[in-house]
Amino acid sequence: KNSKGDLELYALSKHHQQVMKVTIDAKATPFTKTIHHLEKDMETYSEVITNKTTIDKSTHIFAPKHPKDLHSYRMVYDTISVETMNSILFDDSVIIRSGKSGSTTYNNNTGVANYNDDSKKYHYKNLSEDESGSKDMDTSIPSTFE
Repeated sequence: KNSKGDLELYALSKHHQQVMKVTIDAKATPFTKTIHHLEKDMETYSEVITNKTTIDKSTHIFAPKHPKDLHSYRMVYDTISVETMNSILFDDSVIIRSGKSGSTTYNNNTGVANYNDDSKKYHYKNLSEDESGSKDMDTSIPSTFE
């Protein structure tokens, strides 16, 4: 609320590049009372960066700082061979391999994959992917599983 007690709202653009402040002559007190009433049921969320090397690729996840009543599940990781990944991603097409300092690059006209022997990380870039494609996680995560 401002010094007159009026309600002030802030709106962010979709890509967080612009902000707009709107002052409404409605009194802020009923709004703030509602917020304070709901606040006791709100959870504090903290940011978890899933991959610091790709911070610009929508890899942020927000999770409760102190979760309660959560189910936990154990998971056994299985290693998928590089050959299997390549056959899936490159459609069994011709792949050129070049190795340097523990890293191998696989590529064709549709994509490039890098595999690091030390970290056991496999990174694939789809060259035919539209750069203006959706970075909206509500869209991209379900489409990944499809």
